Amino acid sequence: MRAASIYADLVFHLLAFVPVGREAPALVRAASLHSERYQRWARVSLPLETIEPCERDAAILGAMLSRPEVATGIQLLAILHDDVEQALGAALSAIGELREDEVGSAWALATLRRLPAEAVEIARIAVALAGPDFVDAHPKTLGPLTAAVLDGCGPLLAACGPSLGALASADIRLSATLGEHGRGYGDTVIVGLHTLPPDDPDPAGPLVLALHELAVQAASRAFEARGIEATWARSERVALLAAARAASGSPLEAPYVAWRASLSTEGLVGEGEVPPEVVEDTVLRLRGSSA
Repeated sequence: MRAASIYADLVFHLLAFVPVGREAPALVRAASLHSERYQRWARVSLPLETIEPCERDAAILGAMLSRPEVATGIQLLAILHDDVEQALGAALSAIGELREDEVGSAWALATLRRLPAEAVEIARIAVALAGPDFVDAHPKTLGPLTAAVLDGCGPLLAACGPSLGALASADIRLSATLGEHGRGYGDTVIVGLHTLPPDDPDPAGPLVLALHELAVQAASRAFEARGIEATWARSERVALLAAARAASGSPLEAPYVAWRASLSTEGLVGEGEVPPEVVEDTVLRLRGSSA
């Protein structure tokens, strides 16, 4: 487990300002990182230069991200570059003009090229404008809490190892700006700290988010192994069922139950609509008993 890149934190910082309509599809609302709590913290803790570029086009971006494929696809900006320096170096080239050697992820580049160019470019411009001051402020404002959460997660993660093998072996990265959200990027899972300065570290929160993201990935593989389309509505439902079972008896049991109780399941298929064998397979994958 390690900290996410400052560049990833910068992208999530931007998306925390982007609103989502109440009438938006369930998947769009689930993908939204909009956080008034984070915005309030950022306005009093970060330089104005990191806020203005994000606020200026937030409403326009929100309207552009009203389609599920755009709302989910734009999240790949967080892994498009390895660091802010690389992002700034590529900022003057349109997404369609970037070469693979100018980005950190060819997969993210290919996906972002398929999205509406205007939405991607507005987001990239905001990231570039906010980037230099965000890089300067990050070590003093967000870095210490990230380090403290990492320290606390180590012993808890070790205690989870015997019963949650997938969690113990995953490439988990902590983002200071992702809040109470998690994002899966192939073999990498990025999760929020679940808290903001000056609150105390909450090591269980990020691990609960990581467990859920790994459960979604495991559920998708379990569906695909049976020739069933792994839709968001199906995989999310199976993930909620399977992670609760896998966490039972582990140090994450109570934190997972509490987190699960706070979630909306609008848009997901019903519990009785998923094959029991897919749930069982997902549980085994989380425990590290199946591949």
